[in-house]
Amino acid sequence: MYENKYEEREIDLSDLMWGVLEQIRIILIIGVIFAFLVPLGIGVKYVTRSSGQTDIVVTDAQYENQYQTMIFALSLYMQYRNLESEYVKNGDLMSDNSKELLDMAKKYNDVREAYSKAIGSLTEDNQKLFIEFVKSLNKEDIEQGKIDDAKMLLDEKMDARVMVASHTTVDVFTAKNIIVGFFAGVFIYSSVIVLGSIFTEKVKNAGDVEKSFNVRHYGNIYKYPYRGMLEQFVHHKVIYELRKKSDKASKIAGDLATKLGYIGDNKVTIITLGTGHVIDEQVSVLNEQGIKVNTLKIEGNVADLKDSDFLSISPVFIQVNSGKTTYKVLSDLKNKLEEYDVKVIGTEFVEV
Repeated sequence: MYENKYEEREIDLSDLMWGVLEQIRIILIIGVIFAFLVPLGIGVKYVTRSSGQTDIVVTDAQYENQYQTMIFALSLYMQYRNLESEYVKNGDLMSDNSKELLDMAKKYNDVREAYSKAIGSLTEDNQKLFIEFVKSLNKEDIEQGKIDDAKMLLDEKMDARVMVASHTTVDVFTAKNIIVGFFAGVFIYSSVIVLGSIFTEKVKNAGDVEKSFNVRHYGNIYKYPYRGMLEQFVHHKVIYELRKKSDKASKIAGDLATKLGYIGDNKVTIITLGTGHVIDEQVSVLNEQGIKVNTLKIEGNVADLKDSDFLSISPVFIQVNSGKTTYKVLSDLKNKLEEYDVKVIGTEFVEV
């Protein structure tokens, strides 16, 4: 009896840990990046919340330019407000066409125009700050021209904003925030590796092969499989070789020949799953032991094969290629072999 469903997989925590450790270099780089980004993000969030503004003067050049513009605008504001007061007090005493009234009107218009230009050159947030500030000035201070007192109040408002930004920029890069950012980056990337390993559709674990067929697993053949510079940087070769110890291909073939001789068979079909190939060394060893070797390569779906292909292939030895064989193909092959009573004598796992 056979079933068309995937076999349940067990999670090998040790294998997952080694998989994470193998990418230690990129993990550390991600950690360093997050050690910078997290404090920076905290700083941006803090500044936004503390100031309620998005355009804060923080550099010396920006501060000086905006500040001087505000001082100039403050002077113009007090001038045109005084002109308004003077007109209210003395306007009735002047004739409509008097030179004095015309001069006052021209001066008022010139000052208002200059004031508008000065305000227009401020950033949006600094405009709001300045307009709120001049509205808060006492009428008496304006009439008496107490610009120095007004400047002191403006200084306090501007300095408070600069201190918020400067204080935040320095303080967010604390040892605590940097450490939190580093470990956050390490945790996030490590989680991606683990989840990718858990939810992958590709067979990358020799243990899954052994559990799938419930027959003898003859061994694993490993050779560092990463070719490109980026892949070699991501996957540490020394850690890979510590993690994965390879069996000798010739020994696996010799043991297989012994088993075939014991059960009285002098032929075997090696089924290769994925884009790998039959290992020539193993074929040679089997031939030397008088074993006839046939091969069947399955790169796509098992359903693509003819049923007649399974009638005369028993017994079979299954070679699973890491990352090139899906769990679906593994399950479908098992079902097909059971359907036609094909004897599976053993398996091997290859990663090269």
